[in-house]
Amino acid sequence: MKIIDYKNFHLSKIIYNNPIKSRGGCLITNVKYKLDNKDIPIFIQTPKLKTLNGIILNDTRSYIDLELDRKHLKFYTFLTNLDEHNINITHSYSGDRFDSKLPMDIIDDYYNSNIKMNKMESCPNVKFKIPVYKGRISCGIFGNNSFPLSYEHIKKNMEIVCILELKGIKYYKQRFECDWQVSQIRTFSDSILNTKCLVDESIMTDFETEINSSLLREEQANIDNVIIENNKLNEESKNLDKSQDERQDERQDERQDERQDERQAERQDERQAESQDESQDESQDESQDESQDESQDESQDENRFEEDSNIDSELLCDLKNIEEIDLNQNYNDIQNKNDNEIKKLMNDIELLKNSVINKDKQIQKLKNNEINI
Repeated sequence: MKIIDYKNFHLSKIIYNNPIKSRGGCLITNVKYKLDNKDIPIFIQTPKLKTLNGIILNDTRSYIDLELDRKHLKFYTFLTNLDEHNINITHSYSGDRFDSKLPMDIIDDYYNSNIKMNKMESCPNVKFKIPVYKGRISCGIFGNNSFPLSYEHIKKNMEIVCILELKGIKYYKQRFECDWQVSQIRTFSDSILNTKCLVDESIMTDFETEINSSLLREEQANIDNVIIENNKLNEESKNLDKSQDERQDERQDERQDERQDERQAERQDERQAESQDESQDESQDESQDESQDESQDESQDENRFEEDSNIDSELLCDLKNIEEIDLNQNYNDIQNKNDNEIKKLMNDIELLKNSVINKDKQIQKLKNNEINI
């Protein structure tokens, strides 16, 4: 882990990654620092600052408020310059961070700085988050002798030095903030332990000094192990958060798929109902057309039958007339035997025969037409 001196920090070397969705529905832009052609995490060591109320621990979060007095103007300037840089970067990419491109005055109003200004006569203070895992603080806390301590030992007005990690920028609907987290805390107070150490270093031999140095190395190794364990805990909490987010996304996808399936089933049912209605309408229309055609055919057949019957009746009448004429002819032949009358009667008979033949042709023609129909 490389600690970057804030007095030599270059804002242009900050690398802002694309925003990703995190726990709680917000977006977070992770950051790195370009150093010696490597992208490293950003760890900053604060100057010796005074706590306002010690470490505050609630059920799900923890934080610490530090006073920025006049002796640490450089650190205050570093924080304010970083805030200004974050605002400018967010304004440049506001379309990706928010719903639309926003002007600079709205971006400036949305930004939530870690620095809080107090009254004119008092110094400003800065708030930093402390990571919590399962209700316990997961950052290392060490005393003046570099031994691990509990967070209860951090009291009001105690001077401490913090190792801060800049995680990135968190974006909510109408606000965004710089995500600082405390990785380690070192105290500089002799009033933590009630007992006084009785060891006199002036009477220690060289050999004991070597032993003391080896003990210090062991203590440093233990401190490093604590840091590694803390980092592992942080990684585990991140993985848990990611798994929870993935499960929520999977559930949302399943719900969307179910809704789509239901909509498709409803559409299919509607289409089937429409097709059934159309088929029923078509069948009704066909049946109506068929019944109309049959009725028309029947009416035509009846008319033809009537015509045929009329023609037949006319033929019978003509035949009767012919028979009567024949009888009359015979009778006249017997009575008068007049050639002129005979000729006249013969002509009448011929005309009647021709009319009968024509009517017979008409009957045959009507029958042919009926067959064709």
